[in-house]
Amino acid sequence: MDNIENLLSKRKQVRQYSESKVPNLEDVNKIINKAYELVASKQSLVPYRITVLGPHKKKEKQELYDLSVKNDGGHGNENIFAPYVLCFTNRLIDNPNVSVKRKIAKGHRYDLLDPEKYRTRGMEVGIEVGMFAKILTLYCMEYDFDVSYLLCFSDSAINKLSFLEDKLIFSMQIGHQRTNRIKDKFLKDADEYKPDITEIVEWL
Repeated sequence: MDNIENLLSKRKQVRQYSESKVPNLEDVNKIINKAYELVASKQSLVPYRITVLGPHKKKEKQELYDLSVKNDGGHGNENIFAPYVLCFTNRLIDNPNVSVKRKIAKGHRYDLLDPEKYRTRGMEVGIEVGMFAKILTLYCMEYDFDVSYLLCFSDSAINKLSFLEDKLIFSMQIGHQRTNRIKDKFLKDADEYKPDITEIVEWL
């Protein structure tokens, strides 16, 4: 793998994807599997599910887009029509590992294993999803694939999407950027930048 700094510096938020230049399905599946092998998970529970919409799942992507535009900031999310769209949702854990089973026998409780509570777990699930997405992004950059991230689903309730059983938490898209796209108002402006690091990192 190339130098991590070089790979991450290549990442950008892609707004439109090429319909003619599509990453090979085997390659995308390979890097998803690699990311899963490397990602960390508290107690190895992996409390999320990833549903992948491939190049031919146009109906599902349209459904996803229609849901997105109902939210503030959702207009212009044409990246939803990327060749590959990963949908991350909560996951009810019904087959925990031996270590967790041993702790349950001692009286430990896990909301992630409770059908009534697993959907309420937000922060720890979101952190794990973010770690997976970043590792997958590194592999995408190595393969010269473009990516984008999408969170415009704040009002998406359970069962609003026909192809998902649980609430959508996060979506990531993979493909190749459309090179002949027309500049529009949804492009990132030059004055959109991160705060200075002194506003973010505090040493005590």
